[in-house]
Amino acid sequence: MDSQLLVILALAAAAGIAMTSLRYGYRRFRKGRAGRLVSRAKMLSDLGAHEAAERLLGTALRLRPDSFEGWNLMGWTLLRLGRHDRAAGVFAEAIRLDATRDSAWLGKASALRRLNQNEASMSALEETLRRNPLQTAAWHEKGVAHLEDSRFEEAIAAWEAALKIDPGDVTAWNFLADAHYLSARFDEAANAYEKASQLAPENANLWRCKGHALAALQQADGALGCYEWALVLGGDDAATWYNKGNALLQLDRKREALEAFDRSLGLDSDLYQAWNNRGNALSSLGRDGEAVRSYEKALALCPDYFKALHNVGLSLFKLRRFAEARGRLQELLSRHPDEHESWYALSRTMSALGEREEMLFGLARALEKCPDLADAARQDQVFHEWGSDPDFRRLVRLAQPGHRPPSPPGDDEFLSDGENFGSD
Repeated sequence: MDSQLLVILALAAAAGIAMTSLRYGYRRFRKGRAGRLVSRAKMLSDLGAHEAAERLLGTALRLRPDSFEGWNLMGWTLLRLGRHDRAAGVFAEAIRLDATRDSAWLGKASALRRLNQNEASMSALEETLRRNPLQTAAWHEKGVAHLEDSRFEEAIAAWEAALKIDPGDVTAWNFLADAHYLSARFDEAANAYEKASQLAPENANLWRCKGHALAALQQADGALGCYEWALVLGGDDAATWYNKGNALLQLDRKREALEAFDRSLGLDSDLYQAWNNRGNALSSLGRDGEAVRSYEKALALCPDYFKALHNVGLSLFKLRRFAEARGRLQELLSRHPDEHESWYALSRTMSALGEREEMLFGLARALEKCPDLADAARQDQVFHEWGSDPDFRRLVRLAQPGHRPPSPPGDDEFLSDGENFGSD
């Protein structure tokens, strides 16, 4: 009996050992399979197959719910899929498993920023940088967060910190240039774009952005060269042809500007600013009938586009269609009563129509907003017949110098839309 009991006990012990070994082996199998799935998911994510990566990671996390790597990679995959709310929760789980890993803190910050939870995002970023101050991606994220809040000084400081870590960081140079450009520091922006384009000379967008900065500095020659390089590197692009047309117009190369605007509109016929500036090129070539049609096309696309309304009024004036010019300018001023260039143009139109009271009223409104126009009015041939009129003389005499606009409107002062496009 004792021997039988011993046998039974020995068999039970062997069975227990076998079960323990089996459970251990199964856990190792699950752990190994989960690790292999995470590795495959990372490869798929790197290739851009984020949906497939998410499915594999879901399986991996069911096999091994305590895998920091699995939760962290799932968070970044969800971020790339635009599922920011889920990503924030996933990164929180990764941090619960291991709060020492700066990658999860960075991912959480990025997800929260995209959810417009800026204060919480910044707190996560500070934790990221506390753990790893050399994490350039965290400085990038901090710069973007500040830029979205229009806190340009803080954004610039963040990207300068990234560049201290890696002076060859093209992304940081690009973002730094963007921050300088948006804060109207065009010299600094041009220099930063130049540095970025030296590091990545094949990047068409960097050349385009550098062109914007040079255009803002009134360096049309340099801007033109940048836009031409952008077209060589990036191929035909409506926005870049438009920007090239602006530079050519600024250089008084009217026919080439017209060709550039036509190329732009051939690629995107809805670009109403290009229709407006095309009209300016046509008018400068003495083709005001065609210019009117171009301005009207801009207005068909954007009915409240005051620059085109102003310009169509000027072209109609040049065509001596004074009553039509008056109607367009009055339409503009009923919506935008503070446009002193248009008040001045309306006053000239009323003068041509012999409408003294309306001429004086329009001129008074223009001088009220821009007193420096008094000099232009004294020398303007359209007002010649009113030179001895006591009210006209008193009006221009009483106007006090204030600020002088870059280009006081005169007989052919059209409003050009210098907005740059294509700086994505």
